[in-house]
Amino acid sequence: MRTIGSVALAVLTACASSNAPSPNTRANETIRISTQTGATATMRMAPSVTTSTLTLPVALDRVWAILPEAYDSVGITVSDLDPRRHVVGNS
Repeated sequence: MRTIGSVALAVLTACASSNAPSPNTRANETIRISTQTGATATMRMAPSVTTSTLTLPVALDRVWAILPEAYDSVGITVSDLDPRRHVVGNS
């Protein structure tokens, strides 16, 4: 059962949507860190978008059956569940 939970968590992570704005609307950020001794460091962050796909050697029905439990285990309430289209998540 631990393997199925790990697979579900991997699928859940890969399928989770983000509310982050598109990269065109996000600005570069510069963060300056200063210590009490006067030392400083600067970090520049730029928006980027990456995608990845991972195909798991597990039957869809087997993963689908445990996805609500996987969401629950990480504290995500499932409000959208459509078995016909295999959609799970919340609005």
